[in-house]
Amino acid sequence: MSHWFKALAFLLVFSLWPAANRAPAATDDVSVSVRFTVISWGAPMPDLLYKSGGSFKKLPVPAFSPSSFQTYTGQPELGFYLKKQVEGKWVEVEVAKAALPPNENNVTILLAPGAAGAYEAFVIPGDPRGFPYGRAKLINITNQPLVIRCNKDAAVSLTAGKAEVVEPATNSTSLFVELAVRKGGKWKRLYDNLFNLNPKEQTLLIFSRGDSKYFLSSAGDVENEVKVVVIRLPEEPPAAQLAKTQ
Repeated sequence: MSHWFKALAFLLVFSLWPAANRAPAATDDVSVSVRFTVISWGAPMPDLLYKSGGSFKKLPVPAFSPSSFQTYTGQPELGFYLKKQVEGKWVEVEVAKAALPPNENNVTILLAPGAAGAYEAFVIPGDPRGFPYGRAKLINITNQPLVIRCNKDAAVSLTAGKAEVVEPATNSTSLFVELAVRKGGKWKRLYDNLFNLNPKEQTLLIFSRGDSKYFLSSAGDVENEVKVVVIRLPEEPPAAQLAKTQ
């Protein structure tokens, strides 16, 4: 058993904040103000709506790429809707609810396909593009802490709902990732893989539960405890970068 897993046992913190956690019931005197972007973990969502200030606002969301940024002020649970026919009428039906963490100015909301046409919302603190090109952001959306080691270097403990930016190996574009969890007092190795980090891309490595609908086999079986979604964000043209600062 690798000594680096044992050495980091004390780092594990079991206070979880998975973005899919249900927030406490909203009250009239509790509100948040946040800038957010949405990523669809699956098909594009051109007709997605969210509710702000008592009205619905349209937010087209591409597949595996961030939407435009939106500003929201209101209750700490942000609902997302799609228009569906109910008893012969088109109405806005809530398909996801994101629990917004307090004291966060920017969040990324990942919408993953769920049951019965609904979606599971994972809220990740920060801007998905808020790190240098040529690097990777490791994001834990499981319901447990993960211990991750990159390029045979020191390992880090990544609690649920948190992210860490890492670099490729020295003088290389390669990133070797090893992943383990603590189970029943023992370390369990779950995953390892080699990734190439393009210097002109930002790479998101999203660690998810293997029982997420997106990963189930055609028979509905869970193949692995943890799966990884890779999202590569190409370098933005200067005009797009300028527009974000204005």
